[in-house]
Amino acid sequence: MILILIFLLMVSCGTLNHLNIYKNQPISTVEKDFGKPTSIIPTKEGKLYVYQTQKALPGMKIDKGEIYSDPMLSPAVNKTERTIFIVQKGIVVKVRKETEY
Repeated sequence: MILILIFLLMVSCGTLNHLNIYKNQPISTVEKDFGKPTSIIPTKEGKLYVYQTQKALPGMKIDKGEIYSDPMLSPAVNKTERTIFIVQKGIVVKVRKETEY
Protein backbone atom coordinates (compact mmCIF):
# COMPACT_ATOMS: atom_id res chain seq x y z
CA MET A 1 0.00 0.00 0.00
CA ILE A 2 2.80 2.40 0.88
CA LEU A 3 4.58 1.63 -2.40
CA ILE A 4 1.43 2.51 -4.35
CA LEU A 5 1.14 5.81 -2.47
CA ILE A 6 4.79 6.65 -3.15
CA PHE A 7 4.37 5.77 -6.83
CA LEU A 8 1.25 7.96 -7.17
CA LEU A 9 3.00 10.83 -5.42
CA MET A 10 6.00 10.54 -7.77
CA VAL A 11 3.78 10.41 -10.86
CA SER A 12 1.67 13.38 -9.76
CA CYS A 13 4.75 15.45 -8.91
CA GLY A 14 6.32 14.53 -12.23
CA THR A 15 3.26 15.74 -14.12
CA LEU A 16 3.25 19.04 -12.26
CA ASN A 17 6.99 19.48 -12.84
CA HIS A 18 6.37 18.91 -16.54
CA LEU A 19 3.73 21.67 -16.50
CA ASN A 20 6.02 24.08 -14.64
CA ILE A 21 7.94 24.67 -17.88
CA TYR A 22 5.10 27.05 -18.75
CA LYS A 23 5.78 29.31 -15.74
CA ASN A 24 7.03 32.75 -16.78
CA GLN A 25 6.02 32.00 -20.39
CA PRO A 26 3.42 33.94 -22.39
CA ILE A 27 -0.06 32.42 -22.43
CA SER A 28 0.25 32.12 -26.21
CA THR A 29 2.78 29.30 -25.64
CA VAL A 30 0.21 27.40 -23.57
CA GLU A 31 -2.52 28.00 -26.16
CA LYS A 32 -0.22 26.76 -28.91
CA ASP A 33 0.39 23.48 -27.03
CA PHE A 34 -3.03 22.96 -25.38
CA GLY A 35 -5.37 24.76 -27.75
CA LYS A 36 -8.30 26.93 -26.71
CA PRO A 37 -9.07 26.79 -22.95
CA THR A 38 -12.32 25.30 -21.71
CA SER A 39 -12.93 28.48 -19.74
CA ILE A 40 -11.24 31.71 -18.68
CA ILE A 41 -12.16 32.95 -15.21
CA PRO A 42 -11.11 36.43 -14.03
CA THR A 43 -10.08 36.53 -10.33
CA LYS A 44 -8.13 38.83 -8.01
CA GLU A 45 -5.13 36.52 -8.44
CA GLY A 46 -5.24 36.86 -12.23
CA LYS A 47 -7.04 35.14 -15.09
CA LEU A 48 -7.51 31.39 -14.69
CA TYR A 49 -7.13 29.54 -17.99
CA VAL A 50 -8.82 26.18 -17.36
CA TYR A 51 -8.27 23.14 -19.59
CA GLN A 52 -10.64 20.30 -18.69
CA THR A 53 -10.89 16.73 -19.92
CA GLN A 54 -13.41 14.07 -18.91
CA LYS A 55 -13.11 10.34 -19.27
CA ALA A 56 -15.60 7.59 -18.36
CA LEU A 57 -13.94 4.80 -16.40
CA PRO A 58 -15.77 1.46 -16.42
CA GLY A 59 -16.42 -0.59 -13.30
CA MET A 60 -13.76 -3.17 -12.50
CA LYS A 61 -13.95 -6.60 -10.92
CA ILE A 62 -12.54 -6.62 -7.40
CA ASP A 63 -10.59 -9.79 -6.67
CA LYS A 64 -10.96 -10.84 -3.05
CA GLY A 65 -8.54 -13.74 -3.39
CA GLU A 66 -11.24 -16.35 -2.86
CA ILE A 67 -12.04 -19.05 -5.38
CA TYR A 68 -15.78 -19.38 -4.85
CA SER A 69 -17.38 -16.07 -4.08
CA ASP A 70 -19.80 -13.72 -5.68
CA PRO A 71 -17.95 -11.24 -7.88
CA MET A 72 -17.71 -7.67 -6.63
CA LEU A 73 -17.63 -4.79 -9.07
CA SER A 74 -16.45 -1.28 -8.41
CA PRO A 75 -18.84 1.35 -9.74
CA ALA A 76 -18.19 3.13 -13.03
CA VAL A 77 -17.03 6.73 -12.55
CA ASN A 78 -16.27 9.83 -14.57
CA LYS A 79 -12.73 11.16 -14.22
CA THR A 80 -12.33 14.91 -14.67
CA GLU A 81 -8.87 16.43 -14.99
CA ARG A 82 -8.32 20.17 -14.89
CA THR A 83 -5.10 21.96 -15.70
CA ILE A 84 -5.25 25.54 -14.48
CA PHE A 85 -2.85 28.25 -15.57
CA ILE A 86 -2.91 31.48 -13.54
CA VAL A 87 -2.03 34.37 -15.83
CA GLN A 88 -1.12 37.96 -14.96
CA LYS A 89 -0.46 40.50 -17.72
CA GLY A 90 -0.30 37.74 -20.32
CA ILE A 91 2.37 35.72 -18.44
CA VAL A 92 1.80 32.38 -16.67
CA VAL A 93 2.67 32.81 -12.98
CA LYS A 94 1.35 29.55 -11.51
CA VAL A 95 0.17 26.12 -12.69
CA ARG A 96 -2.22 23.74 -10.89
CA LYS A 97 -3.51 20.27 -11.74
CA GLU A 98 -6.74 18.89 -10.26
CA THR A 99 -8.25 15.43 -10.64
CA GLU A 100 -11.80 14.60 -9.59
CA TYR A 101 -13.62 11.26 -9.64
